[in-house]
Amino acid sequence: MSNIENNKADSIFANEYDPGGFLKIILKNFRFVLIFTIISILVGITTSFILPTKYASYSLLEVIEYEEEGGASSLFGSASSLLTNITGINVASEGDKGLYVVELIRSKNFFDKLIKDNDFKQRLYAVNGYNFQTNTDEYNLSLYNPENGVWNKNPKSIGPTNFDIYEASYIRNLTVSKDIESGFIRLRFKHASPKLALEMTSSIVEKANEFKRLKDEAEALKAINFLQEELLDINRINIKLEISSIISGYLKKLTLSKSKDFYLVEPIEPAFFPERRFEPRRSLVVVIFAFLGAIISVFITLLRAPLRSIKN
Repeated sequence: MSNIENNKADSIFANEYDPGGFLKIILKNFRFVLIFTIISILVGITTSFILPTKYASYSLLEVIEYEEEGGASSLFGSASSLLTNITGINVASEGDKGLYVVELIRSKNFFDKLIKDNDFKQRLYAVNGYNFQTNTDEYNLSLYNPENGVWNKNPKSIGPTNFDIYEASYIRNLTVSKDIESGFIRLRFKHASPKLALEMTSSIVEKANEFKRLKDEAEALKAINFLQEELLDINRINIKLEISSIISGYLKKLTLSKSKDFYLVEPIEPAFFPERRFEPRRSLVVVIFAFLGAIISVFITLLRAPLRSIKN
């Protein structure tokens, strides 16, 4: 290309891409931009109806804090390191209990215990809809047949592993977080079945309390047994009194674990049956497609204009 041609090309690009040139190009090709945007809106509407419908059940939880009194407070004193070293029992403070709840609910170990005693495994993975007239779940029969309990895509009929369900159906649909200001736990679970979304949210709260209760009871019993054996070999009265005080603290902990319905978290707002869909938010999907369509059409228009001018 000669210097004259280069100067012409530079002049064309300069004229096309000044602020006034932008507007002229868009107005000149407004029909193309409009048609492209309308097509994008139609694609967005179609997509919004193709996307699977999901319902979400919520619960607002308060983390239960227990005040350590008397002998219980000594659990976190000098005796804690002794018990941890000898028995392997961690009696130190858990730190931020709210974050502990969040990470517990998100953990794979917790999920395994959650579905162990329920029929959630089949329903989480294979249910893809809900019949509001009969109030029953609708299964993807290409995956699972609820009548004979057979996983159709697996020749041995053993179905997906817990890890498969955890990745595909649990962690992707679970939202749990701690409110920084109030300290409350916000829990949400979404699913194609509103009934299952409710059951999962309620069961997560119940299992979290049970998980922590059993853990603390096991640790307390192990510590009590160890300390009672130590008492038999100690002659000094002051040490015996200190160990007896520690045992008393563990006994109080056992009493609390057995007497409280909610041991770790208590619902402020219990889970509810969601009657309205949570997603897809069809209006939002259409707006996003319309915006992208307008942006892309304007970009194409501005890109074609100088090329067409150079060609002419």
